[in-house]
Amino acid sequence: MNEKLKAAYLETIYMATISLEEQIHINIGKQLPKLDELLTQYHCHDWAYITAWNPFSTPLTHTENQQRNQQLELELAGKTYFSGKGIAKQGDWYEESFLVLGIQEIEAIRIGQKFQQYAIVVGSKEQEARLILL
Repeated sequence: MNEKLKAAYLETIYMATISLEEQIHINIGKQLPKLDELLTQYHCHDWAYITAWNPFSTPLTHTENQQRNQQLELELAGKTYFSGKGIAKQGDWYEESFLVLGIQEIEAIRIGQKFQQYAIVVGSKEQEARLILL
């Protein structure tokens, strides 16, 4: 992965829709009190933010990306998750994604690799969000 792409991942805003009135914005290297509250509500400690869009950062059509995320959603069956979008700092691209609660980092890595992602975002209660390069 080149440094420009890594920088783009680090600057992306990872947003998840919790309800009609509530969204959580995740920034790498920041603590997330709203997410900590959500983890407490669902009795979880760990979380991950994962997409199936644009494998190996190769742009696909919207339809192809949606089909891939539908497959990812099937993979997440039985887990607590919320839909979201990873949005570039400049706002010139986005990827539909999922915030998954109660998932261990090793499982999130496996899923990210299965869907050919260069990186995922993970964290734990009262910890900063981290970018994991795959």
